[in-house]
Amino acid sequence: MSSTNFDIFISYKRKSLPTANNLYYRLTTRGYSTFFDLEEMGRDNFNVQLLNYIENAKDVFVIIEEGSFDACKSNDWENDWFCHEIAFALEKKKNIIPILLNGYKMPSVDSFPNKLKELSLKNAPEFNISFFEAYLDKLVEKEYLISKPNLQDKTTSVFKFYSNENCQVYKEGKLVCSLEGMSIEPYYLPVSRKGSYRFMMLNAISSEKKVVEEHIDAEEEKNVMIRWTNHKNNTGASRRMKSKRIAFTIIGVILSIIIIASGFFCLVCSNPRYSTWYEYFKERIRMRQYQTIDLSEVSHGEIYGNHEAVDLGLSVKWATCNVGADLPFYSGDFFSWGETEAKQLYSWENYKYALGDSVTKYCTDGQYGKVDGLSVLCSSDDAASTQWGNGWRMPTLDETDELRTQCTFSLKKLYGVLGFVVTGPNKNSIFFPLSGDISGGWGIHDNDVQGEKIYVIYWTSSLFADNRQAYEFAISHLYSYWYSSTRNTGHNIRPVHD
Repeated sequence: MSSTNFDIFISYKRKSLPTANNLYYRLTTRGYSTFFDLEEMGRDNFNVQLLNYIENAKDVFVIIEEGSFDACKSNDWENDWFCHEIAFALEKKKNIIPILLNGYKMPSVDSFPNKLKELSLKNAPEFNISFFEAYLDKLVEKEYLISKPNLQDKTTSVFKFYSNENCQVYKEGKLVCSLEGMSIEPYYLPVSRKGSYRFMMLNAISSEKKVVEEHIDAEEEKNVMIRWTNHKNNTGASRRMKSKRIAFTIIGVILSIIIIASGFFCLVCSNPRYSTWYEYFKERIRMRQYQTIDLSEVSHGEIYGNHEAVDLGLSVKWATCNVGADLPFYSGDFFSWGETEAKQLYSWENYKYALGDSVTKYCTDGQYGKVDGLSVLCSSDDAASTQWGNGWRMPTLDETDELRTQCTFSLKKLYGVLGFVVTGPNKNSIFFPLSGDISGGWGIHDNDVQGEKIYVIYWTSSLFADNRQAYEFAISHLYSYWYSSTRNTGHNIRPVHD
């Protein structure tokens, strides 16, 4: 931005950087004049500039999470710039919009020093990072936001940075961002022109440097994946420690099996809290810890169009991402079977091929509608084909059954997202993020255990014997499989390529 004044100021602690950056990107792409210190800040007169930007702003976003006000607890808030920014914004009667992260609740008025007490009275719609755009829409609709967008300033291109290790990114000698390794949320860098850009990366662990050149076109989101060599110590001592950890792990597993085998029956039957085995296992899920991996630990393959197909040693190649997702750990879009666009409501009443209790297409049995003999989706009704083209399609029942019987499934976290690493007979692997489904109307179906998803479901292109249903492929924490679902249900789609 060329102006020294900004309509919106974002105040945050460094631990909240990913959300602050995400907010900056989304506001900027909507045309709002927004200040974000890593992008706009110069080195000189740091304090003066900050206060000047706050004084000239209309709206001040304050991003808060656990630990944001530790300085207040230690009576050192005046030396904490985050608290100082808020106090100044309150003094200047700015419109303050709090964003509370990770279930954090606004502290009571008594928890704040006098100059910050008014913050406890500020409110805004509940924030959910998964529904960022809907959150901003609500701010505008409910008039929480005073600033108005200028469409002439709207940014149309953005780089999205990811890294598997902590590092810093520089552009033209200026610090662009500090990346946390394996962070789920990328760092967004909006740019005002298309063309080539040169970035210098500095690894915070090893001090290794690398230069990356990227080209971006107008109205494009470009992923920049920064992969570093594993810099962990591989000395003999560390190997011995690893051997000890393995030995203790094996012993722990054996003891766990003995304890569970001896106590399971008594636990489930005697404790009214566990009404079913399923409830018991859900409790066990809450206590599990999962290995975290990065993108270097899943395979790469051939590119068809803009999407990558991995050969797992099966009859077809499998995509690395779901339809509607640009990275393996994103859920992507949900589709009813035979529909090619995502929607908000997934009901039988608004299903494309429903008429009362009957189906109007894909019918092999007269009791369900007029028979047309179609038992596999046509390419025009295949979301993978229509969305991606270039030979992509939804898998058949046989192809998902081949995946199920010939591959191994390991629960791990990719950049913090829980899912299954699916490894084929040839040792290549892809990642299925657990994302549940949308069933019976609005919202995500029963797929949440204290914030963790418990299963993933993909449509196949194959019709079920009950023509109101279609075959699906599903896997959960318990390695359970389901085979069919009502066609109006919202499922993810993982394409395949011949």
